[in-house]
Amino acid sequence: MNPNDPATKQDLETAVQAAKRDLSEAKDEFLEAIRGIETKLPQAFYGYAKNNDARLL
Repeated sequence: MNPNDPATKQDLETAVQAAKRDLSEAKDEFLEAIRGIETKLPQAFYGYAKNNDARLL
């Protein structure tokens, strides 16, 4: 296909499906990263508080 040819409905549908698939994959990766942060952040605060408690006692 020549890059100057007009896009067909099938070309557009293929591009839309590819974009949806890419967005879905990006969403999954983003949610996985957020879940990791949700786990690590409280653990970091717990470790900090535990060290402070040990120092005060």
